[in-house]
Amino acid sequence: MLLWMSLLAAIAGVVVSGLAYFDPESGIGGTEGALLAILGSVVLAATILYLLRTRSGLMAAFAMLVGVLTALAAWFLMQGLLVIATGVALVALIAALVTPQRRIAQ
Repeated sequence: MLLWMSLLAAIAGVVVSGLAYFDPESGIGGTEGALLAILGSVVLAATILYLLRTRSGLMAAFAMLVGVLTALAAWFLMQGLLVIATGVALVALIAALVTPQRRIAQ
């Protein structure tokens, strides 16, 4: 459940960064920094999607690194909504990783 919430927040980050890139009045429209924020959000969403299938510690660490760097890029670009979306994705990801999985008896 928490990984799905993290994935939704990462997808929201893709949408927000895409809107900022394509909006000429955003102040960062068409810049390389905004394109990098889109790329970071897409990689974060793809990594979380991979984590839904398999719980890999290395991929979880990679997702955390990508999330922190994407939030930092959003902070430098002064895109508050992207910082919030990436932060929610990171918090939900951390919560999903530290919460024990329920086992269903068969």
